[in-house]
This record gives sequence, structure tokens and C-alpha cells, in this order.
Amino acid sequence: MGSEENAFKCDSCGDSLVRSRKFMASTYMYWNRPWGSALKMSAPVIPYACMSCGRVYLYIGDRKKILREFNDQPEADRKKYKEE
Repeated sequence: MGSEENAFKCDSCGDSLVRSRKFMASTYMYWNRPWGSALKMSAPVIPYACMSCGRVYLYIGDRKKILREFNDQPEADRKKYKEE
């Protein structure tokens, strides 16, 4: 239990979100980078749940790294990824 769980608040009711277990899930969900190569394409998606209203939110694990990679792309490519 670190400060990461308290960093996210539910958009619906404002309560804190609880993170799913890290390596206990039988399947993982991934978000695929549109600019990624075959070896560096996917990023794990981490589910968080609100214990008050029951909503589940999905967050990208390495969002700062992915944002840096996205900003390193040429402007034309970034525009193309946003429009798709």
C-alpha cells in the first residue's frame, strides 16, 4: 500500500481507487503503441476500482515514459495518431 493508490480519485463519486493485484491476474490487458516496433509495442494497463460506486478505471503503467515517446514523434505522426 503506497501513495500510488491514493493518487487516483473516482471521477464519479470522488472516493479513492484501489489497485488490482499486480502479478496475480490470470490475464493482462495491454495498450498497443501506434508507433511501436514489434518488440516494443505494448504497455500494461492496470485496473483500479472504486469501492464506493463500483466503477473500474484502466490506467497505463508507464504513462510518463509513453508520453515522452509520443512527444518524440514527428508532429505529423502525432496528429495522425490523435485522429485515428
